[in-house]
Amino acid sequence: MTRRGRFGVRCARPGTARLVAGLGLLAVAAGVILHFVYAPRVLWLRAGETEESTLEGTLELSFDPWTARPAIPPRALEFTDTQRWRIRPGPDGTVVIRVGQASQAAAALNVDTQVQYVVEAATKQNVASDLAWSTRDGNVVDRSPSYSVGLPPGFDPNASYTYHDWVSESAYEIHPVQRGTFAGVDFVRFRGDFAAPVAPLFEAELVDLYGLRTSFASQEFLALVREQRGIDLEADLAAALGSVSGDAQAAVRLALESDVPVDHTVSGSQVFDVAVPSGGELRTLRWRTRLVSVPDLSAFSTARAALATSTDPAATTAVAHLDAYLDTDTRMVVYDLTASTSAAAAQASAARQRALLTRYDIARARLPLGLAVLAAGLLAAAVSAGRHRRGRVPEGGADNRATLGTDAEAAATLEA
Repeated sequence: MTRRGRFGVRCARPGTARLVAGLGLLAVAAGVILHFVYAPRVLWLRAGETEESTLEGTLELSFDPWTARPAIPPRALEFTDTQRWRIRPGPDGTVVIRVGQASQAAAALNVDTQVQYVVEAATKQNVASDLAWSTRDGNVVDRSPSYSVGLPPGFDPNASYTYHDWVSESAYEIHPVQRGTFAGVDFVRFRGDFAAPVAPLFEAELVDLYGLRTSFASQEFLALVREQRGIDLEADLAAALGSVSGDAQAAVRLALESDVPVDHTVSGSQVFDVAVPSGGELRTLRWRTRLVSVPDLSAFSTARAALATSTDPAATTAVAHLDAYLDTDTRMVVYDLTASTSAAAAQASAARQRALLTRYDIARARLPLGLAVLAAGLLAAAVSAGRHRRGRVPEGGADNRATLGTDAEAAATLEA
């Protein structure tokens, strides 16, 4: 708007330039807030989100859950693992992630497992909380400060990170090995290898669900050695029992009669792609987990040392057969699982990441750029309005001299 001034001049109202300049500065501030404050939050984990992913592969089962004995030969079964995520608000800037995992192997084995994580919404880093548990509510696990459900937004693609394996509930390092693009999403490929005792919580689940053994009676164990290795330690020890006496004989008898405790270890590797820069898991190229039973053979080692003191042929034979067994790998494989994200699940994950990264790009770059252009226009208009107000422009838009004439023409007019 304008007002009429001296000599009939129209000029901008004094407040117009200030208002336009204020709007321009407001646009600049909005762009800065979008870029530096709102855009990073787009990549945070948000309560209310759900997600589903499927792994497919092969399960080589070397343990028969129906007989609680090793399966000879191992059974190769098709394997499917479906994970369903549900995110809800947590305390102090965290979110609680419940992961339901339904595993099926050729319709013969079905396992439903629940795992719950508590992570920082902004970084996805595990935090210590009574709400974080494994296999069932109440089995609290402290997974901090590792990662379990992805890496932090804006993660360093050249850095290694600490991940957490829920079967062993132990941490292991993952390292970047490759960069690339999948279905329009840039990724960094990570690999990690792990080996650790099975978490007692998960071991208890296997015992409850499938009767996985945590010990064998001595005769039962010796029968397994005979079946698997072709070595009849039971007959050898019984024959050598009379060749020693005292403490040595007691050691041999203990090996024949005592239960054999069994521990379980899990080892494996994971190769997976992480979306850039969101830090979300894009797909798993390989997930291999090998569960192994490790018998405690200390009683047999003690019996071997006792029999080595005797020169009796029966004792010598027993020592030779014990050496043949104890010097080999005495572990018993329970299962060997190899799987990867299904093609359909990988495409669905890529679609989610593309949508997320589009929202991020709009908030980080497109809207701030548009606001910057708007701000530039508004500020330019404010400057122009200020100059216009200070000018002397007659009504009709012509210069004063054009309307009133030159000084010489005015003087001539007066003389006439």
